[in-house]
Amino acid sequence: MRLLFIIFSFIHALSHAQDVQLISEKVNKDKDSLLHLIEKKGFGAFEIQLAFHEANVFTTRIDDIEDAVVYDDHFLYQVIDSLKKEPTSTKVIEQLVNYYQYYGANHLAIKYYEKAYKNQTINDSPSYFLSRMHYKINLGKDYYYDLMQIERLLATPDTTIDVDDFAHLFTFFVSARQNYKILEEQAYAILDNGNKNPEIPYFYLLMTRFYKRSQTASKNDTVFKIMEDETLDKYARKYKSNSILQNFRMLSSFYAFFLKLKHFDVDNTGIIMKYSKEELKKIAELKQWLQKSLSKKTIHEFTFHEFMGYAFFYENNTIRAIEHFEKALQVLPKTKHRSEYLINTVSMLELLYSFTGNIEKLSDLITLRAYLTNFNAEYIANDYLKLAQSYYFKEDFENAINFCEKAYNIDPTNTKTNQLFAQILFETGYHPEASYHAIRAYNFSDSPKQNYKSALQVSIYYMISNSSIDAAETLKVTMEHASTEQETETCKKLLQKYFK
Repeated sequence: MRLLFIIFSFIHALSHAQDVQLISEKVNKDKDSLLHLIEKKGFGAFEIQLAFHEANVFTTRIDDIEDAVVYDDHFLYQVIDSLKKEPTSTKVIEQLVNYYQYYGANHLAIKYYEKAYKNQTINDSPSYFLSRMHYKINLGKDYYYDLMQIERLLATPDTTIDVDDFAHLFTFFVSARQNYKILEEQAYAILDNGNKNPEIPYFYLLMTRFYKRSQTASKNDTVFKIMEDETLDKYARKYKSNSILQNFRMLSSFYAFFLKLKHFDVDNTGIIMKYSKEELKKIAELKQWLQKSLSKKTIHEFTFHEFMGYAFFYENNTIRAIEHFEKALQVLPKTKHRSEYLINTVSMLELLYSFTGNIEKLSDLITLRAYLTNFNAEYIANDYLKLAQSYYFKEDFENAINFCEKAYNIDPTNTKTNQLFAQILFETGYHPEASYHAIRAYNFSDSPKQNYKSALQVSIYYMISNSSIDAAETLKVTMEHASTEQETETCKKLLQKYFK
């Protein structure tokens, strides 16, 4: 619909804006400054995401972290042998499903999902309905009924849930309905009753808190306000001898600092940190706590180096941050290289290698990321985009185009891929092709900010290409997407200065 609107606008302009004329002399003179208006900092994949680790990554010993499953022939033979002994075991069937999913044989995975789903032993428990939801999601079936049954059971005073089910339940409740009050009440009940594993419900209470804060935190909120939670502090005091729970509470501070990042500006050298003196003092205190915890062996080396990496990153010390994130990769044995453990470390290193232009290390890391994510196409496309962006900033346009094309072939509707592709093509003289990708970026953008940026990109391309009517009309469209006074003023100045 939006593409048709642009085309209609251009046709409309031809018949009703015959008197619009571009002052080409001024445009040619100001070409560089006009291109500068298209913010290069927003191209490509300079984004940062921080996912919550699985709880067991915060144990006190690396040995306590589960090994990654190796899906080799030996694994397959073991599963088949187990299936002969227990042909209806959903646990064994799931192992076979995971094997086929790992190798991309989804048709076989679905076949065995169906089998495991039918083999379930019916009972009226949260675990049973949770398992049904899991199968239904993978089979593309509606799971609303099962979610309602879990809510019914959790509302019954006598119902309790296994602490190990918290992770899955939290994910379902948040993604499906964002209604996890009942789940929180269960967590409180477990903590109030003095459960022998209080760290699990406590951890997921932390997750719900930060999920809520991520939706509501504003740029004026301090890290201390984001972290503030008297209820969680109360339980931390109650279980002060539980070192893992204490680790959760302290390490959650790093997530609070992370939530402020989305309000900071980005340029082609990194994120422009704007933490206050008090917040920087807190980072220094957290670094001291990490050092003491490592010496006391209440955290292990992987967690120490990962979170030290965050601390130095927040202090804008890129070199030290890279050193610690790399060390985190080194100290975690390859047998434990699982996506849920390493995804944050890998993502941070990709970001920092992109900012520092270390393309060789970035390429190696992308290979590891592909392995960790079972060669997920979306991740691969995003990684190609990171490489394209890094080559672009090094002005290696040949490699930039090559990787941009690879990313585009995987996902031709990605706004940032089309934006970067357009800019590279324009700067290398392929103006019609650049305009094509800039228009695609506009059509597939999913936020007001991206709408404005993509429309401005098209406008400036038309201006430099001396397409007077198209440029003027697209600038008016751009102004409609302006979300700040500065953006509106930019469009007005361009219209006033370059058109008559």
